[in-house]
Amino acid sequence: MDELKAGHTLQNGKYTIVTTLGSGTFGITYLATVRTAVNGQLGQMNVTVDVAIKEFYMHNVNSRCADGSGVEGTQNTMVQNYRHKFRKEAENLSKLHHPNIVKVVDVFDENNTTYYVMEHIAGGTLDSYILSKGQLAEGEAAACTMAIGAALSYMHAHCMVHLDLKPGNVMRATNGHIYLIDFGLSKQYDTHGKPESSTSIGLGTPGYAPIEQASYKQDGTVPVTLDIYALGATLFKMLTGQTPPEASAILNNGFPQAALQRAGVSQPMADIVVKAMSPMRKARYQSVDDMLAAVAPFAKNASHCYNAGEATSYDEPIPATVDEDDNPQDSSGILDWLKQHLMAKVALFIVAASLLFFIVVTTQHLYDDTPTEQAQETSQIAPNQEVINLSSKEVNLGLPSGTVWAGWNIGAICAYQSGDLFAWGESSGKSIANLKETGKSHYFDDTFTNLDKISEL
Repeated sequence: MDELKAGHTLQNGKYTIVTTLGSGTFGITYLATVRTAVNGQLGQMNVTVDVAIKEFYMHNVNSRCADGSGVEGTQNTMVQNYRHKFRKEAENLSKLHHPNIVKVVDVFDENNTTYYVMEHIAGGTLDSYILSKGQLAEGEAAACTMAIGAALSYMHAHCMVHLDLKPGNVMRATNGHIYLIDFGLSKQYDTHGKPESSTSIGLGTPGYAPIEQASYKQDGTVPVTLDIYALGATLFKMLTGQTPPEASAILNNGFPQAALQRAGVSQPMADIVVKAMSPMRKARYQSVDDMLAAVAPFAKNASHCYNAGEATSYDEPIPATVDEDDNPQDSSGILDWLKQHLMAKVALFIVAASLLFFIVVTTQHLYDDTPTEQAQETSQIAPNQEVINLSSKEVNLGLPSGTVWAGWNIGAICAYQSGDLFAWGESSGKSIANLKETGKSHYFDDTFTNLDKISEL
């Protein structure tokens, strides 16, 4: 068994392994937990947070010690070189702060190997998402391309290329947010196009790597067209659900336009894919920004995904979900459609606000006699009468009409009393106690409120 067991701890108990998420040629990725302190305005508390930990482990060379934690076979020169590159990958990633790039928070050596800690992304790979749906609609595929491209553009601006872009190295969170992951083949350059290490560029993944990547010769420039080809191939996979053919097959047999046509891809979108995956690198888009400018019109309400500059806020993710059909009537519902159409939501808000204003204005006269106005009328009709100050008993509900409501009945000295009864046109009230003393069953005299007489009219 090569993987660390559940419950194993690292860094003196700081990290606890929960399970294995996956493994590759150069490492094993685990789900782990860490206790961390959260500071707030009212104090501090400790919480448990999920993280992903990647362990450097070459399956063909390394083996696990008898204690189940240490790693053997790391003294080999080749292994040492790759381990150094693994740590450098973590250090380079920690410098990248973009909402569509997984965040690295820690790196350390332990068990005779190297580990780095990343934020854990709840969800799955873009590859598994495509498999679950068969293929993506143009709008959604374009939105995902915008998010991935924004991350690549940010990397290229910092003289770094990914070199292994594919749907399997893109995470899609449960909320639709897109993250670029797995920088094992990435390469850092200086501003003059010189690589920081002498190691050759990795071969990449068949179908996603251009033909020149296998024997790339440094020419003093940052080879961004390698990632552009991979971005086009990733878009091909999203649109068709099929793995793109290898670059050599496209060079010899031409681009498989029929696959895009069978998938119902429009010709303008197909043209973007064909150009990005051109066997001749000079015929491709020469920057990710140029490709994103062509893709943007297809990404309905997702143009904000495009961000070639440096992202300074990691707490504002770029969603990459849009309607799966250009026709809103064919969507899953009007609510889903409104979520993607800002102007429709604004218009709906204006209509609702206007309707509310109309109702308030047309019914305001029904509530003109507020407690304050009643008190004023009372003082005018009977200036010698004692008038209770109602200002302390008014409740302003913040209504658009400005209507003020009484906190309790007029004449009551506390909220739970019933207060006085007022006859029409009279300024002094009669309490229930007064009625009982006079022997009347109701306040109003019989000539005015005799229900029998009223019914005879």
